[in-house]
Amino acid sequence: LASIEGALDKRAKRIDLLRSFTRQYFEKASADALRQRTPDQLAALVQRHFEFAGSRVPGQALIRVLPPAEGSDIGAMATLETVFDDMPFLVDSAAMAVRDAGASVDWSVHPIMRIRRDRRGRLLEVCSEHLEQPAESMIHLEFEPLASAKAYAELEQRLHTVFADVARMVGDYGAMMQRLHDLVATLASTPTAGDQGRSLDDVAEARAFIEWLGQDHFTFIGYAFAAAYSDDA
Repeated sequence: LASIEGALDKRAKRIDLLRSFTRQYFEKASADALRQRTPDQLAALVQRHFEFAGSRVPGQALIRVLPPAEGSDIGAMATLETVFDDMPFLVDSAAMAVRDAGASVDWSVHPIMRIRRDRRGRLLEVCSEHLEQPAESMIHLEFEPLASAKAYAELEQRLHTVFADVARMVGDYGAMMQRLHDLVATLASTPTAGDQGRSLDDVAEARAFIEWLGQDHFTFIGYAFAAAYSDDA
């Protein structure tokens, strides 16, 4: 980290804040990953990401997809950079979108930082992970170049849609789990064979399966409920 800090542009605005940002940006990156880039390359990419993250309000997704000449200091790779509220599935979703665009991811870092901002969203401080500040996800992916400027624009737009879908899914998770618990409770009070010929064994099996799903054995991304055990539609 010291060698990366030493390679930062000393003329950069808010250089002390940039140094703090840099330490946390690479703090949890693997040594093997960092050795694949020179200190100068790492300093350039973190400084660019720092400037990109300089202003953001909660819920806003900052996303940009850059061709090699603009986005990569190693010359051959295109770059994806994002700043968003921290939540599950962002990295996998971003990587899948890149693959769907026909490219393979070559290198990545994914720092999660607790950042203090002012009311307008301007970055003021990079905080300790133990402080009660909102966590923000930073993604930097380097990948094979795409075929055209149109392909970069389409990937960037696709990522905005993907991140919005992820945020919606994560935001609905509590409601989905509550619906699951309500369904388990309904099945627990369901009588024996009735108007639809249900047996106790059938109901118990259904209840056990739904309980199992809720024990981190399934990723809930939404639900539409119209089962034989309910009048819901």
